[in-house]
Amino acid sequence: MTESFGLTPDGTLLASPWAIDGRGRPMHDAFVLGNLATTPMQAILQSEKVRAYMPRLDENIGHCKIFTFFHSTKSDPVDRLFDNADPLYTGKKALEVQLVRSGTGSEEEAGTCRCSR
Repeated sequence: MTESFGLTPDGTLLASPWAIDGRGRPMHDAFVLGNLATTPMQAILQSEKVRAYMPRLDENIGHCKIFTFFHSTKSDPVDRLFDNADPLYTGKKALEVQLVRSGTGSEEEAGTCRCSR
């Protein structure tokens, strides 16, 4: 959120340009900041969600938000975004993690995240 955003074809604005699952949808609602097709950018940037995220941006600066999100052991999705869990920084052996779409009431396999050093 400090340098770039993601944007899907329907106008969904994402906190990370890489937070898109294998079907082209947001990986999780925690990454969704708003929708530019229905809400002006200025309004999204002034939203409660973005205002809550902004002070936390330095908590894991440099960490890949995708790797952090899926490697975190925290239960709260927002805390998972800002955890220090990117295996490229933690030195922990990286892992194959099944990515699932959540936050919609159902889970489905969306792909596989592999990271290596």
